Amino acid sequence: MKKSIRILCASATALFVLFGTPHLTPANSVAHAEVQARQITVNGTGTVTVDPDVVYVQFGVETTGKTASEAMNRNATIFASVKDALRKAGIAEKDIQTVQFSTFPEYDYNDKQGPKLTGYRVQNIVRVTYRDLKNVGSLLDQLSAAGINRVDSLTFGSEKMDQYTATALTRAVQDARAKADVLAQAAGVKVKEVISISQLGTSQPPVVYMQKMAAEAAPSATSAVYAGQLQVSASVDVVFGF
Repeated sequence: MKKSIRILCASATALFVLFGTPHLTPANSVAHAEVQARQITVNGTGTVTVDPDVVYVQFGVETTGKTASEAMNRNATIFASVKDALRKAGIAEKDIQTVQFSTFPEYDYNDKQGPKLTGYRVQNIVRVTYRDLKNVGSLLDQLSAAGINRVDSLTFGSEKMDQYTATALTRAVQDARAKADVLAQAAGVKVKEVISISQLGTSQPPVVYMQKMAAEAAPSATSAVYAGQLQVSASVDVVFGF
């Protein structure tokens, strides 16, 4: 019995020697540290400047009435004219989206007997996708004439944004490689491979906020709206080995 125990113990020792944890050995730790030491980490950025091909217009109609039904009926009547104006502007129904529809009471808080109900307010806010950028100002004027009384925002963008983002990312990686080559040359070494790439993010075009009542626009002149250009940017961190 004692002889069998010795054999088993010897076998276990052999297995530990053969299949133990080599990453814990001093030699492997040194090798790992050397690999980390032979790395260059750089940040790369890429930018694409493009012309917008679409604008998202958010606007709405606010109406009031002594009752909720009265306020809603007024709103529906105006929006019938607004919808007709959108149709004449060539905007398809799939490009019209309601983003908010709300009805809420209004009170007079100056009454000595407490808040007094004075009526109801209805807000109907929609967002449309418009592709005729040369006529954005004219569209706003037509909508104002149809009865809208608030323009919340204009957002210029592109329906090819995925394509432009990919180009910006490609340029960001190329920029990182160029920087790594400069650093490596200065250190007397040569970049060999990419070890890792981390995308830090991409920037989206800014929103142009109108934040004004449409009725404030001068009725005798077309509203001036300038699309300008969009800048799509990307940033990456790249680790190179040398």
